[in-house]
Amino acid sequence: MVSLSGPRDSPASAPKVLELQALNCLLHSWKVLERSMCSRGWFWCLALELLLLHLLVLATSIQGDSVEVINAVSGGNVTLSISESLPENLQGITWFYTYNLKIADWDVRRLRYYENRFKGRVRLDAQSGVLYMSNVQKEDANIYIFRVLKETMFEQEWTVRLQVFDPVPKPDIKIEKTAKVEDDCYLKLSCVIPDESVNYTWYGDKGPFPKEFQSGVLETTLKSQDYSRCYTCQVSNPVSSENDTVCFSPPCTLVRSFAVEWIASWLVITVPTILGLLFT
Repeated sequence: MVSLSGPRDSPASAPKVLELQALNCLLHSWKVLERSMCSRGWFWCLALELLLLHLLVLATSIQGDSVEVINAVSGGNVTLSISESLPENLQGITWFYTYNLKIADWDVRRLRYYENRFKGRVRLDAQSGVLYMSNVQKEDANIYIFRVLKETMFEQEWTVRLQVFDPVPKPDIKIEKTAKVEDDCYLKLSCVIPDESVNYTWYGDKGPFPKEFQSGVLETTLKSQDYSRCYTCQVSNPVSSENDTVCFSPPCTLVRSFAVEWIASWLVITVPTILGLLFT
């Protein structure tokens, strides 16, 4: 289940940016209006104070809203939902792609899907409000609005940002340079792929390298006392990861072994899992 942004009630929902601009304008002109109205008597002054209190609460509500992020893999499926229970006796449910494009809605009479690029790829569960989407495309990445109409005829909405990523390709470590330095071996390795949104993590025999080494290029030294050492480059984004491994033995001999690569791949998976268990 995906936790979306905090709820907001309004008799007629509109984009938050426009609402906030309007509220800022009202609050900015408050001082002038306050002097004018309060000079007419305590009744007008009290009414204006109550109006200001309502505006301040509404402004705080709007500014406090946050947008949660959900990640999906292109070509896969994704579920858009809220973690909290829906209000009782709902009169309607609507999912929007931004505020301008309706995807699907439901009321007490019927369930409707709109004629657009989402039709045939989405399914709305009227009981839970969940929107199921299949064959997710890169163009689907954007803001989605989930809006319900309460029994009181007030609307409540949640916001989620959908990010869509392609699966990362398998990297291929390239040996840019090897140089014997006294009894040691200087190594420069790279595993850059043509995708700026990925993260790089280099692993040695004992675990990941420090953060300052985490880029598409690794420069390190193989000590003469080491029998052998393997280096694994993991390329990842929020929805997938791939890795490649090379191994060397002193002085600067490249050694590729399926057994050694399997151990390195096992290390890539196991080390983060163990660390996660220790610190949770």
